Amino acid sequence: LASVAGFPNLQQAIKNAFRTTRGSYVFHREYGTDIQRWIGEANRPYFGFLAQVDARLTLQNDIRIAEITDFEGEIQGDRLTLAISVRTVAGEQFPPFNVQAII
Repeated sequence: LASVAGFPNLQQAIKNAFRTTRGSYVFHREYGTDIQRWIGEANRPYFGFLAQVDARLTLQNDIRIAEITDFEGEIQGDRLTLAISVRTVAGEQFPPFNVQAII
């Protein structure tokens, strides 16, 4: 097993958070996302908006993130693709990267 640091570590942590249902870790109830709750709902703007709100909350729960500097979401079929750029509490500005979630 290899460890990662810096941008790759934060990117991996964010992707892991989006793969985890919020509340599924007993000692970390706020970790993860609730995006999975929208599975099976009609792809309407209302649900897309709620999915994007939840995605922002998921990002804001990472204590290393000071600011979300760019955030765009697009829903195609049952896939939510987010283009995210963040500034860390250490002042590092990371380049945009994509996260995909199934809704």
